[in-house]
Amino acid sequence: MNKDMLEKYLKNPKNLVVPGVFLAVILLGWFLSSSASKSKARYRQEFIQKEQEVINQKRRSHEIPSKEKLEWLKERDKSLAVIFNDSIFSLKARQKEISPLRPLEFKEVLLEYQQKLETMPGGYDFPRGFGFPEYLDVEVPREEHLQELTKELYILYEVMRLLCKNNIDKINRIERRGEEKEFFRKSGNKERFFKAFSVEFEAESDFLNFMEAFREMAYSKDYFFIIDNLDFEKVGREKVKAKFIIRNIEFL
Repeated sequence: MNKDMLEKYLKNPKNLVVPGVFLAVILLGWFLSSSASKSKARYRQEFIQKEQEVINQKRRSHEIPSKEKLEWLKERDKSLAVIFNDSIFSLKARQKEISPLRPLEFKEVLLEYQQKLETMPGGYDFPRGFGFPEYLDVEVPREEHLQELTKELYILYEVMRLLCKNNIDKINRIERRGEEKEFFRKSGNKERFFKAFSVEFEAESDFLNFMEAFREMAYSKDYFFIIDNLDFEKVGREKVKAKFIIRNIEFL
């Protein structure tokens, strides 16, 4: 990331005002993707540190917790559970309900979205079909795939609309990765309370344009977007090439 670009961005006072919702998005994004962003060495170091803390705690405390202490812990756990459930309920309430399109209807909507993006002011360069090129031609989606394909189409169009709206000049690559079930396998938790659909991008534009696009995604009313694996490479005086993953979280 270019230091001058970052300083320019941070000098603007409006960019320093980060409401609680945006901060929550950042924190949840970190929580959901930390396993992908930390190195094995760092994990090992953290594990050793936590293990030592547990050992030290056991050495310091051989007493059986008092009844008052146990009651306090139970009440604290109940409070945390209420906060967690309320948060999930609030997030689920803002989700957009999506009904699957019919096969030919899917192709019609895809073509309509393609034309809308092509005619947006600015004339942006992006891959034909923005992730669904096969369905712009003769291929017809299979009925059993339409539930997920319809969600991905709406999600990708919204991402593309925000990227173009914020003057992302060129999108070199769009790769749909579908539902990421690995999120749950890594945690070892069999209880799933969300789905994660992701798309990988490579694009070029001004650094500030990317920041504005990502901020608008964080404020989306209908989708819960997380920007992950973000990497910038300078390709000109003001331009950068960005590689990133957009994840849409769907709460169950």
